[in-house]
Amino acid sequence: MKVLCLGGSGGMGRYAAKAIANFPEITSITNEGLDISRSWEL
Repeated sequence: MKVLCLGGSGGMGRYAAKAIANFPEITSITNEGLDISRSWEL
Protein backbone atom coordinates (compact mmCIF):
# COMPACT_ATOMS: atom_id res chain seq x y z
CA MET A 1 0.00 0.00 0.00
CA LYS A 2 1.28 3.46 -0.88
CA VAL A 3 0.58 6.29 1.57
CA LEU A 4 0.58 10.05 0.98
CA CYS A 5 1.19 12.05 4.17
CA LEU A 6 -0.12 15.56 3.66
CA GLY A 7 1.34 17.88 6.25
CA GLY A 8 3.71 15.11 7.24
CA SER A 9 6.61 17.42 7.99
CA GLY A 10 4.77 19.42 10.64
CA GLY A 11 4.69 18.80 14.38
CA MET A 12 2.14 15.98 14.64
CA GLY A 13 2.40 14.79 11.03
CA ARG A 14 6.06 13.91 11.50
CA TYR A 15 5.22 11.50 14.32
CA ALA A 16 2.32 10.00 12.40
CA ALA A 17 4.54 9.31 9.38
CA LYS A 18 7.19 7.69 11.58
CA ALA A 19 4.55 5.61 13.37
CA ILE A 20 3.18 4.05 10.19
CA ALA A 21 6.62 3.48 8.65
CA ASN A 22 6.89 0.06 10.32
CA PHE A 23 3.53 -1.29 9.16
CA PRO A 24 4.22 -4.33 6.94
CA GLU A 25 1.37 -3.44 4.54
CA ILE A 26 2.95 -0.11 3.57
CA THR A 27 5.39 -0.23 0.67
CA SER A 28 6.10 3.50 0.33
CA ILE A 29 5.36 6.79 2.09
CA THR A 30 5.35 10.11 0.26
CA ASN A 31 5.71 13.04 2.64
CA GLU A 32 4.33 16.41 1.52
CA GLY A 33 4.48 19.64 3.48
CA LEU A 34 4.86 23.36 3.06
CA ASP A 35 8.45 23.38 4.33
CA ILE A 36 10.46 21.30 1.84
CA SER A 37 13.61 21.21 3.99
CA ARG A 38 11.71 19.61 6.89
CA SER A 39 10.14 17.10 4.49
CA TRP A 40 13.59 15.94 3.37
CA GLU A 41 14.72 15.53 6.99
CA LEU A 42 12.05 12.92 7.60
